[in-house]
Amino acid sequence: MNGNPKKYELTQEQILVQGRTLYRIRALTSFGDVTAGALGGWIEQEENLSQQGNAWIFGHAKAYGGAVVDSDAILCGNAEVSGSAMVYGSAKISGNAKILEQARISGNARVYGEAVVCGNAVVAGNGKIFGHAQVSGDARILDDAEVYSNAQVLDQAKVSEQAQVFGDAVVYGNTVLCRQAQIGAPGDFLLLGGMGCGAQFLTFFRDAKEGIAVHGMGFVGSVEEFLKWAPEHSEASGGNPAAYQAAAELAKAQILRNMLDLPAGQTLPQTAATPNCQNHFYNIYFIRNYLGKN
Repeated sequence: MNGNPKKYELTQEQILVQGRTLYRIRALTSFGDVTAGALGGWIEQEENLSQQGNAWIFGHAKAYGGAVVDSDAILCGNAEVSGSAMVYGSAKISGNAKILEQARISGNARVYGEAVVCGNAVVAGNGKIFGHAQVSGDARILDDAEVYSNAQVLDQAKVSEQAQVFGDAVVYGNTVLCRQAQIGAPGDFLLLGGMGCGAQFLTFFRDAKEGIAVHGMGFVGSVEEFLKWAPEHSEASGGNPAAYQAAAELAKAQILRNMLDLPAGQTLPQTAATPNCQNHFYNIYFIRNYLGKN
């Protein structure tokens, strides 16, 4: 502590969690929203909660093992942080949320409800994880992205900007979702590998603004913009324009089908499967009328 007074102490009140003895904490000074003498949540050892900053554990929340709650981070409700997980910055973990293993929660991130973040996953910026959502592996949730309902984000997947993953969607592999992605079901995105020099990945995804957007090979934009960009850059990227065209058509067929909730066996009309209007949602309207769907 370098001579600085402690802001809290461990009381003699104990509970047993996962075979570990945890102690209730008591504030020794007033700081943040905590007043001197107030009882807090539970930790196994002082290393679990910084004696500096406004970090605090309220109510029935717990931090144990090699977990660290630092800076101005808050744990409350029945939240648990364990393993070697770290919660810092102005992050807040609440409800019955669990942060496990080597997960990192920072910035103004919020994790609540029954959500679980584990593995080497990172949630930063203003990212929100809630409902029964799970984020694991080396996944990254950044900026203003949200993952909720029963959605899962795993492996090396990255969700950023204003992207949202929800419903029963499972986002995996090297998928990159950004802009205003809206992923509520498996068919709302398509990950394709082996593209261009270095076998790079392309992610096609449903987007609230673009209709269908693309990320990969140094490009981010609408699928129509991608088809204009690809021929000019295919030589430099070691790719084949025809392969990019085929990939885009495949993605449009899948994602448009999902957006329209077409029955099995129903195919998109040729003119609608390859829309060329600038307003993608005009194409959605056209397809619905073409197919007689209201």
